[in-house]
Amino acid sequence: MKILGVFEKGFVVLKIDETVYLMDQHAAHERVRLEHLQKTRPNLVRYKPSEQLPFIASAKDLVKLKSFGVKAALRKNGTTVKALAECHLEESTVKLVRGLLSWEGSELDYLKMRACHGAIKISDSPSISFLESLYHDLMRCDYPLICAHGRPTFVKMGSLDERLDHNHWMNPKEPIGERVNRWLLGCRSVFQSS
Repeated sequence: MKILGVFEKGFVVLKIDETVYLMDQHAAHERVRLEHLQKTRPNLVRYKPSEQLPFIASAKDLVKLKSFGVKAALRKNGTTVKALAECHLEESTVKLVRGLLSWEGSELDYLKMRACHGAIKISDSPSISFLESLYHDLMRCDYPLICAHGRPTFVKMGSLDERLDHNHWMNPKEPIGERVNRWLLGCRSVFQSS
């Protein structure tokens, strides 16, 4: 796998063997994050000492929190969090608990939202090494071809064919957007003449 560049600030152009693919960096990172959150969900991390919340939760709230992987208890002076699912550790406890108590959807929908909000954005400019790692992490996912919301993460654009101008496609001095557009036009003419 070789990264040829980034198209339109978010679509990574990859060459694998003699085939070119586009990887949506946001959708791919969202999928990787979702599967990581799901895999770390069963792991409870205990707090020592317990964290005191600045508000008092009800017994009903504690049941809801427990269903989302937050172990809390009511005390005379308020609510304390004793343990969290590992997938929740990247959020502040107060923000997490407030968010979960106001959340109306399923736990999976909550994890999808977290995966999306924490993923790199289309306009971000991650390093080539990050994108290479992202590709490899995506290929290890159970469902690598769709993001948490069902959008494609990875699309085959076509083969590098001898009828296409390889030297021009690989010219690093030409902007990647112009190379992708030229390549797409070349593919269109190749497929129309086939």
